[in-house]
Amino acid sequence: MRLQEQFGLVESFMPMKNDITDPQYGKAPVYISPDWKSNTKKALILIQGTGDVRAGVWSRRVCTSESLDLGSMIPQVKFAVENKMS
Repeated sequence: MRLQEQFGLVESFMPMKNDITDPQYGKAPVYISPDWKSNTKKALILIQGTGDVRAGVWSRRVCTSESLDLGSMIPQVKFAVENKMS
């Protein structure tokens, strides 16, 4: 929610398998900036690893034991916004 509220990112979904027409496949949440189609200069793509984490989080354990700055993608998204990246 913080990525949406603080930075204006929009939640969207991407298919998790190649055949996007087959309804049995799940969808993975992704967060995109509202200007992703019009900003032709710069884009930052953050890809998290696999495991029990949600979009926007590097590590749940680090978020709880250290800080959101270390465990989440918030610092990278803030950098992208400040540098006019989609």
